[in-house]
Amino acid sequence: MKLPAVAPGIVFKDLADGGILFSTQQEIYFSLNAVGAAIWRLLPPECETLDQMVDRLAAQYPDVDPQMIERDVRELLADLEREGLVENREAARS
Repeated sequence: MKLPAVAPGIVFKDLADGGILFSTQQEIYFSLNAVGAAIWRLLPPECETLDQMVDRLAAQYPDVDPQMIERDVRELLADLEREGLVENREAARS
């Protein structure tokens, strides 16, 4: 699965315990915990596919089952897409 791209107008700010996303277009804030911020930082161009991202996160969090990592990543990406913070790269080209 190809990872979504960061939507236009999204600003990310790293914090000690995670991060904050701000949509300049929708004027909404979205808080990320430390794992969510790690996922955000691995979005394209850092990683192109879900498998690449899961592998990188599994190396970062070796005590967590890769299947659980994948479920959590999919859930967060769905939330981010629903909020308009990321967009499906295939749909964006159409």
